[in-house]
Amino acid sequence: MDLGIDTLTAQGKTKQAQDKIEINLGEIGYTKLLGNGRITRPLRIIVAQCSEKAAAKISQAGGQVVLPQTAEPVKEG
Repeated sequence: MDLGIDTLTAQGKTKQAQDKIEINLGEIGYTKLLGNGRITRPLRIIVAQCSEKAAAKISQAGGQVVLPQTAEPVKEG
């Protein structure tokens, strides 16, 4: 993932969010983040779904994963 971050940054698909690089994976066509690869920089990843392994790697590098808020269940009756 570290090499991909440089490419995404060069393409203008990342933002600086305080001390983290922010990447909205949904905007570039991804719906789930998996735990493959290495992360050595603090990232703020916005994605619909994330594996526990991926979340742990992002957290260990000083970053965070932002998942969408779930809608409240509809009450019947």
